[in-house]
Amino acid sequence: MALNASYFRRRSLTSQISRKALGIGIGEVGGKMNMDVDGGGAALLADGATHCATNVGTKNGSTVSVVEHGFGGFIHKTVLTLTATPIDIADSTAGGGVLIYTFPAGMIVNLGGYLSVAPTTTSTIATTLKSGVTIEMGVGSASAGAAALTTTEEDYITGVSGPTSTVINVAAAAIVAARTIAVATLDGHTTPSPAYLNIGVPTATDIDGDATVTLTGTVTLLWVFGGDF
Repeated sequence: MALNASYFRRRSLTSQISRKALGIGIGEVGGKMNMDVDGGGAALLADGATHCATNVGTKNGSTVSVVEHGFGGFIHKTVLTLTATPIDIADSTAGGGVLIYTFPAGMIVNLGGYLSVAPTTTSTIATTLKSGVTIEMGVGSASAGAAALTTTEEDYITGVSGPTSTVINVAAAAIVAARTIAVATLDGHTTPSPAYLNIGVPTATDIDGDATVTLTGTVTLLWVFGGDF
């Protein structure tokens, strides 16, 4: 079989790329992409499913699971799956939050994110969080402490309104939200930045007592690790 000139050009280009990758310490170890960042040995960049194991954060609690996607230990897509994650909503503040993730120590550039989470009221509906009322749900670097989500209570994913359960222990429709504000940098080099899933109850008469709710669905965070110092 005759081989044309373009075949040899492609082979030559592939060889050049391979040599350059090896020259800066990128290569395959056990079928997974690794990089020798500082001469200290191979560090996992990504496996075949683009799972990332470098410069990742920590999920919180047994009801939250995490899959980390990304490349190079810098660009990240963190997918958190919540399975009946409990959250308390105080009558006195008409708001509450639950820690779901803590970023690694360092500078974090928040690119955006989105969620699809269904709330289930597990406290008595008639005397706590009323039937089918409107709540606001978002993700922020601070736990909610009031009826309306503001500033750091929704600085990862902007708060969006949705319904609550009409029957105890039966989920309401999933609330879907996405980040709609500008890219921001968080300084977590002293204290790593947390991520709270927050709920506010905007109308005071919609909650008559401390309520308990569980949350089921996914939260996706898109971010860049800017390094630590």
